[in-house]
Formats: sequence, structure tokens, C-alpha cells
Amino acid sequence: RGQIVADLFDRAVASGTATVFDVCDPRLDPASEAGRCNLKMIREADCVVTSTPPLAEVLRPHRAREPSVITDMYEGPRGEPAWQPQPDRLKVLWFGHGSNHDTLPGLCTELIRVGRHRPIQLTILTGGGPDLLSMCKSFNQKWRHAVETRYKVWSPEATWAALAATDVVVIPSMNRPKKLVKSPNRIVESLWAGRCVVAYTLPAYAPFAEWAFLDNSIERGLERALAEQDSIADRVRGAQAYIADTHSPERIAEQWEQVIAEAVTAKQEKPRG
Repeated sequence: RGQIVADLFDRAVASGTATVFDVCDPRLDPASEAGRCNLKMIREADCVVTSTPPLAEVLRPHRAREPSVITDMYEGPRGEPAWQPQPDRLKVLWFGHGSNHDTLPGLCTELIRVGRHRPIQLTILTGGGPDLLSMCKSFNQKWRHAVETRYKVWSPEATWAALAATDVVVIPSMNRPKKLVKSPNRIVESLWAGRCVVAYTLPAYAPFAEWAFLDNSIERGLERALAEQDSIADRVRGAQAYIADTHSPERIAEQWEQVIAEAVTAKQEKPRG
């Protein structure tokens, strides 16, 4: 798939078409084919777009023109802010790409400590992974009294349903360069769905510090949310007002239109030959 994109890019350049390259992950290792293709397109594209300022910083040394930053728009239905957990188990949701599966072992360890005094049902919503069903079964045999896990296959529809059914979304991460440049898409989708969020303190999440519970310890953030649960619905309502203003499809579309116009201008200004 990467080679197909690279070939299409080369054909566009050869035909004189303005090019925009959107970069969501810093795959820039020149020793890999993907890294070489990405570096080539970053250097040659008329405009380069990414979703966070930290990732723009990573890309800046590789091109003459400044990368543009366009954040993610919200997706899915707007949910009513609510906090009404059942007394038997707190419903917790983790959803994400397979590249984030490495955060699950640490998350489960933290949730076990919370679950010893506040039992948890953890839903893991993601694409196919290495034996996730059997991993959940094995985990539950030992830790069901504190944390009961279940795996569901990701799809947009499954995401909206899982968000509507959960009490809180947890978004763990790690202090690694590839993690710290991630976009705010998961925190935006979760708050837009009306749900409490406990998340790692990624730079892209900083604007949501007033409304989500941001902490590099999910255990500590969740304990804080439980201690301040009377404020959760109002927090989420405030976040939704912010998201409606800054992450709407209309706002993001305007930014993309501007970048495309800049790419056309940049193409026209390039010397021919």
C-alpha cells in the first residue's frame, strides 16, 4: 500500500499537480522502505500537514517549507453528558489501534489496583490482535474479582455503541517519542460522546485538562474521577462546547481548503524544469 501511495505521488508531481502530504505517524527511518518513501514525500510535497505541533517539530528539519497543523474533527453522535455507574461494576472502555496494544498490560495492572475496592468491567475495542480473546479469558480466570475484561472487534458502529454504553474511557500511553506526537482523536471522540475520560498527559490532550482527568497514572486519574464524580457531567458538557467550536467538520474543512490553496500557490511558484 505504501508503494502505491508513493507511485501516485510521483505521477502527480510529474503531471504538475499540486501535492499535499498528510503525516500522522513519524515513520522516518531511512533504513526502512516506509521511512524512505515518507521522507521523499515530505521533502517534495507542496504542503505537508500533520495533526499536532510536536509532530510538526519532528518534520520541520526535513523540508524547507513550514508544515501545517490541522487537528482532528469530531466523529460520531454527540452524547448526553452522564455519570451513572452501576454499583456492581464500573464500566471502563479502552479503544484504539493495534499500535497501542503495548499500553494494555500496564493499564490492566493499574486497573487491578483500583478494582480491588471498585470492581471494573473493561471493554477492549480494537482490530484483530494476537489472541486477544484467549488473553482476556486467561486474565479473567485470575483477576475477574477485580477486573473483568472482554474483547470486541472495532468498527465505527461498534465504537459509538461502546462509548454510549460505558461510564469512563481510559487512554493510557507512554513517554516515548512516537506516542507523544499522537493526535487528540480518541479524547475528542470520547468527550463528544458524553463520557468521562481519564488519559495520559499527551501534549495534544493539554487543551482538555479542564474537563478530562489527565495524569500519567491511569490509576491515579481514575481515583480522582471517582472522588470528583459530582463534577463529571458539567466537565463533559464544557468539553463538548469547546469541541463544537474547535473540532467541527466545518472548521476543519476550512483549514484544509486553506492548505490546498497554499499548495496550489506553492506549485505555481516552483521553478519549472
